Amino acid sequence: MNFAALLKSEFRKLVYARSTWWLLGGAVAFSSLGVGVMPLILNANTAQVGGTVTTGLMSSEAIGAMFGKAAAGYYFSMILGAMLLAGEFAKGTAIATFLAAPKRSSVLWAKVVMAALVGLGVQVISGAIASGVGALVLTNFKHADPPISAFGDLALTASVSGIVLGLVGLAVGALVRNQTGAIVGLLAWMFLIDPILTVLTQVMHYEVGKYLFTALISGMMDLHLSGLTSSRMLGGLDYLSPLVSMAVLLAYAAALVAAALATSLRRDID
Repeated sequence: MNFAALLKSEFRKLVYARSTWWLLGGAVAFSSLGVGVMPLILNANTAQVGGTVTTGLMSSEAIGAMFGKAAAGYYFSMILGAMLLAGEFAKGTAIATFLAAPKRSSVLWAKVVMAALVGLGVQVISGAIASGVGALVLTNFKHADPPISAFGDLALTASVSGIVLGLVGLAVGALVRNQTGAIVGLLAWMFLIDPILTVLTQVMHYEVGKYLFTALISGMMDLHLSGLTSSRMLGGLDYLSPLVSMAVLLAYAAALVAAALATSLRRDID
């Protein structure tokens, strides 16, 4: 079986699995909710400047950050990536998959490519729909004027985060092999362990906090088409620039994928 046929086979597995569509729907809902409620929060944030009352919606930076919420579906890209290989073991189809293509490395590389593509696809679709929801909500606020650049920035950050987190998910799924364990472990790390470590390193004044996933993703979310520098801070932590954050995340993904490929080529298939 050639590589193109393997990719086609992996694509069919995704399309025919109900979980794919449920997770895509979850990414759309999660991103849309985050963007949809932000105008209400920003509008409630008022300040008086020179006798004129302003709201957060009058700031182009605030609106740009609002549309950045549309890229929040990367969690679902990560889960789908984990299911690409761990799901084979959960469903008992791993043996059939590797028998159909005895050259195991070809199967694994096909899954790597598909993980990047599915991560990208989830983020592009959920980000586009969520940004549409945000633009629709903003029509109720006449003083809000979203900059066109916000949509380009969103497309850039959504694409990069989708590819990176899709690959991270695949690598963890390959290393753990247990689908439930891989997904629970990934979510526990992203929502609990990593944020706690970030806060602890900040309190203890350790610079290593900049290199944890929470800080790196937040740093990457400030990618701009017009420039790649950031002046924002995460809870007082002066994190890495968007370009460096993206490079470190890609390095993490590459290292995890390399480890997953190395172990998967040697381990027995049950």
